[in-house]
Amino acid sequence: MHRFFSTKFGKKTDNHYFAEGSEVALLPFHLEQANGLLNQEAHLTLIRSFRGNTECQLRLLRSALGLSSAVLLWNGSEPDQLVCYAWSRSSSLAAPLVNIKEGILGTLKDRDEISLPSYRSTSPAIPYSDSCRKVGSFYARVLIGDGDRRIGVLCLEREVAMGWSVEHCTLIEQVAGLICAEFAQIKIICMSIWNVTAYNRSSMV
Repeated sequence: MHRFFSTKFGKKTDNHYFAEGSEVALLPFHLEQANGLLNQEAHLTLIRSFRGNTECQLRLLRSALGLSSAVLLWNGSEPDQLVCYAWSRSSSLAAPLVNIKEGILGTLKDRDEISLPSYRSTSPAIPYSDSCRKVGSFYARVLIGDGDRRIGVLCLEREVAMGWSVEHCTLIEQVAGLICAEFAQIKIICMSIWNVTAYNRSSMV
């Protein structure tokens, strides 16, 4: 989407509306303020709604599957970077940014999911978690969006060693699909807002 806006203007601007601590920074893809063409209030509403809905989905998933942690990692601004975007867990995160090649996430290079019914001390580390945290089983699923592009990873933990059944995996897949579907809708709405604002602005010239 960042490329979309840059292309529309015919040049790359440095006016990125992605300031740390702002609500816009919560959006899981990058937006340019683009000299005021984007309607800030409209985007803030979408941003808060999407993150709130995502966190609600993670809480429900955690309750339904008896999880100790549910974390959604989203693609960051740097290659191989993942950002801890939303989560439901009993303890804080050890790191807000992780590398997709680090620890257990590195095994996702050639697959779309990881299913460990028994997570041991010798298992690859979970990058966003403290090493002292008790983990009995671990599951991760890649989120696919923008056609066939990998846009994030949904990571789940249990304190007890327990298999991930077909029913569990189906529910996880459905939640991942809902998150991706809402993400796609928000992108379309953002583009529509941009087009309308750009048209209105050009018609006043």
